[in-house]
Amino acid sequence: MADNLTTDQVLDHLMATVNKTVAETVDASIRKHAETQASVIPSWFQALQAQDAATKAGADVNHFGRFLRTVAAAKGDPEHAQKFAKQWYETPIADAVCKTLTASSFTAGGAAVPTADASEIIEFLRPAAVVRRLGPTFLPMPNGNLVIPKLTGGATSTYYGEAANAVASQGTTGNLNLSAKKLVTIVPISNDLLKYANPQFDVMVRQDAIAAMAAKEDSCFIRSDGTSAQPKGLRYCVAAGNVEVVNAVVNLANVTTDLGILVGDLLNNDVRMLRPAWIMSPRTYIYLTTVRDANGNFAFRNEMLTGGMFNGTLWGYPYGVTTQIPITLNITDGTSDETELYFADMADLIVADAYDMTVSAVDGAAYYSSAGTLTGGFSRDETVLKIVSAHDFGVRHDLSVAVFSDVDWGA
Repeated sequence: MADNLTTDQVLDHLMATVNKTVAETVDASIRKHAETQASVIPSWFQALQAQDAATKAGADVNHFGRFLRTVAAAKGDPEHAQKFAKQWYETPIADAVCKTLTASSFTAGGAAVPTADASEIIEFLRPAAVVRRLGPTFLPMPNGNLVIPKLTGGATSTYYGEAANAVASQGTTGNLNLSAKKLVTIVPISNDLLKYANPQFDVMVRQDAIAAMAAKEDSCFIRSDGTSAQPKGLRYCVAAGNVEVVNAVVNLANVTTDLGILVGDLLNNDVRMLRPAWIMSPRTYIYLTTVRDANGNFAFRNEMLTGGMFNGTLWGYPYGVTTQIPITLNITDGTSDETELYFADMADLIVADAYDMTVSAVDGAAYYSSAGTLTGGFSRDETVLKIVSAHDFGVRHDLSVAVFSDVDWGA
């Protein structure tokens, strides 16, 4: 070291040397600990990992809401959107939002969400939407159309005796045709809200957008008849022979038998049973988690609540609960208190996504309210967000789905 160094330079050199030495010592300590106790992680390192995971989770959960808010506040201007992000959020969060904004393509006063953000939106959507959460098969549909060949009949094999003629057999084929169905979500936002940097507003924007998309999409995937430019849902894809009627007498014995009927419908039709799952209304869920046997023991509760609400299983198969299945159907007994219960092999359910989700923001745009009334965003001082996605839904085999059409358990 030179003799003419100042005191500050000497201190800086010592600090750098000490920091390096400490880092090397800690790194060596971790490696030694890992070699001697491969299955044990130091408690202090576990705490750092947990803290880091919590920080990442907190930073990511509202990313979509923050993105929407900055786009809306900037009226689609990318430079102003980045300025708002840096002004409103702490540096790591602001950098993440700015990165998304920079990667986006802004046109016509809006922003096209890039692929990375489209996948993030889907991750938020899956837990909210029952069909997506239960694990159907996801396929890309970049051209807006997708044709999936399938076997509708198989070859047959036969034993023949001596000098008998063997007869040929041939399988038959068909197609599952999917085409993009456009789903549009309109979210009007008060410009007054955009002026204030309230973090809770990001949560509200995100939840509003996701809830609207999840509700409509799930409703169509389950019960749409395929008209009005909508995907055709499970109820209208199921084979006629797999539409069952429950026992009119509601008790544990009959309910247990009925559950077995739906499972048997799939097993008896040689369905692969790769990812079977139930879909039910909240009323059916409440009945199944509260029904007791003759000794007062809960019949299905422990299994269904293992891991928390909606995270357990029924007969070993996961389930989803949604209000998209009505409880006011009138199918068999003349009363409007019936609902449906679905059982399906989710591996045979296809969700085809056509293109990346797009977002646009327009200040003062007119829009139709949920009541169908044309509303002026200009007179109401609102910025209107429009979120667009396109997808379709189909079933590989109609025998892979079974449904009770008249469930009145708990009614």
